[in-house]
Amino acid sequence: LLYLVAIQFPSAKADALAILSDLLTTLPSSGNDSIPWILAACQSCACSQAAASSGMGRFSSLLFSPEDNTGTFVAAVHVVQALSTHLCRICFSSKVEDRDIAAFIETTVSGVISSCNLLALLFSSTRRNRLSKTDLQMAHTVMRALHTTLVSLKPIVTLHRSHAIREVAQNALHVILQTLSTSTDLGLAIAACATLPVTHGLFLSMEKFARDRVYLDPTTHTNNADNNVDGGKRRKYGAWDHVLKDPVGGEANMAQACRAYAQNLTKQLHTVELLSPGDRFVGDEEDNDDDDESFALVWQLVKSSLGVIMAWAVGAEDYVREQHGCNVADFIVEGGPQQHHSSPNMEQALSDLRNLSPFRLLLSLALPPPGTEKGYVVWPRDGLSYMNLIARYMSCSSTHSSEGVSSATLAADVVTMCLLHARHTSGDDGRGVTEDFMLRALGDGVQLHHATKNALEAARSASQDGDAYDTVKQSRLSLALRMLHVLKVSLETYPQVAAIMLLGDLH
Repeated sequence: LLYLVAIQFPSAKADALAILSDLLTTLPSSGNDSIPWILAACQSCACSQAAASSGMGRFSSLLFSPEDNTGTFVAAVHVVQALSTHLCRICFSSKVEDRDIAAFIETTVSGVISSCNLLALLFSSTRRNRLSKTDLQMAHTVMRALHTTLVSLKPIVTLHRSHAIREVAQNALHVILQTLSTSTDLGLAIAACATLPVTHGLFLSMEKFARDRVYLDPTTHTNNADNNVDGGKRRKYGAWDHVLKDPVGGEANMAQACRAYAQNLTKQLHTVELLSPGDRFVGDEEDNDDDDESFALVWQLVKSSLGVIMAWAVGAEDYVREQHGCNVADFIVEGGPQQHHSSPNMEQALSDLRNLSPFRLLLSLALPPPGTEKGYVVWPRDGLSYMNLIARYMSCSSTHSSEGVSSATLAADVVTMCLLHARHTSGDDGRGVTEDFMLRALGDGVQLHHATKNALEAARSASQDGDAYDTVKQSRLSLALRMLHVLKVSLETYPQVAAIMLLGDLH
């Protein structure tokens, strides 16, 4: 009935979908009474004709109509997220036939992919508007749906009693992995969500530098007619003409000074302040009464995005194991992974992991977030890798809230995964990641040194005082262990990175 209301009355579409998602979310977590209702809700959202023709259930395009506004998209994505939370419950119920289980998996996964396409559009490089609170809510819901689906498919692939269902789940997992690894816009959107506090903190730092440089210059405080005229010719920029054309503090001009400052920040990311409560998003010209709420939402989005990246990596490893019967640990042998290249099976496993893993995305250069570049505030000329931006969270051990500390542990896991995948899918085929490239991707690794030192100092302080059951204290201790694990993996994969983690800048 709710689905029909959404289709027949477009003006009520968002409300009908919101009610549907709320009902799916508030259903009892146990018992079989609500299972037929869940299956009926899923079936109503499926386009059966497309499912029959393609073999893959399609989430109805009517729920993602291009004419809809963002609020309706958010409601539709919430339905997808609610369905994803019931994946394991439906698949492992003895009351549901295999045919219905397969349809539920296919429809839910196709809904997740449709949601991911919306996310990619939201963060597309062609869309330069700043992000609104509604945009953040939709992105967070998509990330939750994607993460829940990836995590839920794993036990279905490995533990379900039916070979047919395991095969359906395996195919669905492969479809998601292929979408993640081949869609450039989607990958960039996930990476952008995972790095929002860092990129916005970076731009706020550059904006402050540009503003202070103008205010502190003693020649900018006057704006009379004499300042606007140069040799009888009116200056193009009036009293501000010197900012662009005259040497200031040894720099060629204001723009050059800002570019130099931005480039210097790429080597000093650990000094960049992350987005904090009360900070506005760059590009927001009006006061926002919901700054604190938006701040909490941003950090929730960061954690869910980092979780998606890790679930993506684990899914790639699981796929390689299921297809080729080998684990990533099998690539770690004395003398490096090249010894395995004589085995065709191992070569294909390495190729699949290289193509499906998110490490290539993390080593790529980041794009500036929507609605940020303006005036003198520009993105660093030589760029920043997403891995370097994510590594910034690892310095949150003592300077940030519980949100920052918990994100730091996830970031340490992501960096560890990236080091392992980059090294152990490398070979003598010219596609490997060299140590020099890895160091550049990590901004010469200096912030890893500061992160390691801060984490160990915070862990020592936390172990000496405070409640043993304090969550922030436990998070700091956990982060210290994660940093030691990063150091161990660095020693095994990229020893130069490990040396910098211990000693700092070797130059």
